[in-house]
Amino acid sequence: MKILESLLITMQPSRWWRCAVILLPVFFSGGTLNALTLLKMVVAFTVFSLLTGAINIIDDIADIEADKKDLLKRAKPLPSGELSVNKAEFSVAMILTGCFVSAFFFGPLFGASVVGYFVAELSYFLFFKKFAVIDALFIAAEAGMLLTAGSVASGKALSPWLFVFTTAVSVLMVFCENKRRLALSPGDPGLSKKYDGRDLDQMINISAPLALIIYFLYCLLSPDGMRFNLVFTAPFAMYAVYRMIMLSYDKASDKGLEKALIKDRAFILVIALLALLLLVLTNIF
Repeated sequence: MKILESLLITMQPSRWWRCAVILLPVFFSGGTLNALTLLKMVVAFTVFSLLTGAINIIDDIADIEADKKDLLKRAKPLPSGELSVNKAEFSVAMILTGCFVSAFFFGPLFGASVVGYFVAELSYFLFFKKFAVIDALFIAAEAGMLLTAGSVASGKALSPWLFVFTTAVSVLMVFCENKRRLALSPGDPGLSKKYDGRDLDQMINISAPLALIIYFLYCLLSPDGMRFNLVFTAPFAMYAVYRMIMLSYDKASDKGLEKALIKDRAFILVIALLALLLLVLTNIF
């Protein structure tokens, strides 16, 4: 039982919420009340969540020596020796096998999107997260793959507007995350070499209005946006973006942006209201 607990901690479930992007094609085009579609999306979300967890284990294995010297990270299961490398590698092999088999059971397109996501995510953690802007573009690409996988799994057409909006928000989130990390750890050598606070301010100032403009155009000009009157969801999307930016500058908490968002009642409430409104607009009216 202790091994399973250590393994789950290493898989970092707090990061799995990003995989919820896979649900967007259904939420924005209807079908959320269809039991079969919901079952498919739950399975698809589970596959990508476990895949993300396996990649987090691989990342910790690759960084184990550096983490042993870090005052905070050395308490993690792998650097502390609580979870052995052999057991972690065996777990990764089992998880990946299950994910890939389940993915290709959905069909070759969904399987290909899972493999592409795995390669992109692994490349990001092992190589490209060290480079400014490129790290944000990789996260945006991963969000695009999740959207594509969600469209394939659900059979719902993917709107180009929704695709561009999601990638733009993903880029904004990376910049906000780095801004928060820089505020909490200004002396972090790896981060300070990659980003400057003023540069991040400019990138956030450009990315936020860009993402919102794309969302407004999606609501007003796309077939789904006009058919379902998605313009009524715009205030909730605006607040969610603004709240994320506010939390990235908040120095009262020592949590990273992801954990701050998950624990922020205002953010969770507006996302829940947005989901509920989408459910009503796309399935009732």
